Amino acid sequence: PTGEMYRGLAVSPGIVVARAYCLESVSPSFEDGALDPADVQRELQRFNQACDRAASELTGLIERVSHEIGEVESRIFQSHLYMLRDRAFISKVHSLIAEHRIPAGESLVRAVEEYEELFASIKDEYLRERIVDLRDVAQRIAGHLSEARNLDHLDLGEPVVLVAREMYPSQTLRFGGLKIAAIVTERG
Repeated sequence: PTGEMYRGLAVSPGIVVARAYCLESVSPSFEDGALDPADVQRELQRFNQACDRAASELTGLIERVSHEIGEVESRIFQSHLYMLRDRAFISKVHSLIAEHRIPAGESLVRAVEEYEELFASIKDEYLRERIVDLRDVAQRIAGHLSEARNLDHLDLGEPVVLVAREMYPSQTLRFGGLKIAAIVTERG
């Protein structure tokens, strides 16, 4: 313990005392470096397959949330599906892979960074905050590219305060059976 105290903005009333569980960065790391020309087609296919798996996952999630929670609540994941199928975004990643020979994972990260810059200049706060949804979608694709699923195997034996830089809507659905006393995020 460093003895430092942090103050935050509470969105729910009450006080919780529990062990902190820190989630690592939600973005898997990827290899950098140029692809061999012979590997470009394989990398495009790998990215497309990751998108297909992510779309299938989202379709199931939309159905589950619609039945278990409500139609209105499932709309956020419907918007994620639209983002996943957005031609401009997918074309941007394809271009980075094919023309710049950047591996799929790094291309995805770079495309999201470009969108973050665009979103930052939007005056409407609601629209500007939709970058969180794009990050969520990208994290879902990235998980299929790297086969890393940070929260899928989380097994907590006691109630904890979950600490993360940012929490995405789809991540919170995975908390159903977990003993979470509180969630603390840096942003979002």
